[in-house]
Amino acid sequence: MKKLFLGIVVLTMLYCNVSLAEISLGDLKQFFAEPSRVWGSPSVKITSKTPKSIKFWYKNVYVNLGEVTNAAQHHCEKSNRDAILFTEEELDYGKMKAGFICQ
Repeated sequence: MKKLFLGIVVLTMLYCNVSLAEISLGDLKQFFAEPSRVWGSPSVKITSKTPKSIKFWYKNVYVNLGEVTNAAQHHCEKSNRDAILFTEEELDYGKMKAGFICQ
């Protein structure tokens, strides 16, 4: 009985993680082929968002810079501006950070 309960809890947690990863992207989710992986960990996150800028953290195995750029452009177009890449940084193990300014 304990194993069944534990299995249900684990599956529920995995499902919730996928949902939360997708919700955090909001309307930008449409620009990513794989916004979250099978086990629920996100492959892309918004780390900072203002009307004049947006920053992403992503795993380059699942998400490429083109997808991130398209999402940033969509964000900036809401205020009639263009997204300009101002920072791109490679972290460890295929993790990347990219920041865009809306000009």
